Amino acid sequence: MKPRPHSDIIAETSERLERPVPVSELRAVRTVMTALMDQLARAIFARRLDLDDCVVERYVVVRPAAGGSSLTDSPEDDDLLFVLLPSMSEPDALVRAYSVEFRRVTGRAAPDGPLVIVGLRVRAIRTPDYPVRVPPSHQARE
Repeated sequence: MKPRPHSDIIAETSERLERPVPVSELRAVRTVMTALMDQLARAIFARRLDLDDCVVERYVVVRPAAGGSSLTDSPEDDDLLFVLLPSMSEPDALVRAYSVEFRRVTGRAAPDGPLVIVGLRVRAIRTPDYPVRVPPSHQARE
């Protein structure tokens, strides 16, 4: 999928976690996500825009807990996927979203085993002039 035009992104902020958090403990990253959302809101307001002027996308940066299948055949690959966060309270939904995104990126089934969250990202994207927007798929890699 093509990257978004830079002009569509109003603001973006991210944070790498000090230590990986198991996906099963998704709620443990709620504080970090809240802080990132606050930073994003300040950036939006600084541009004299309102939250109604944008769509906010929340991502978690996910990788297999240990080993597992690689996104590419390169051993130095970080095996990271930016997965659009379906819900802060449903780890199973995040695992399903990871599986779908992994297959989209690699064409292969996602690796078995536990996943960990290594970072978070939020971005605000300009709302188009039409009233309903379904966010298109995001870039899986930076």
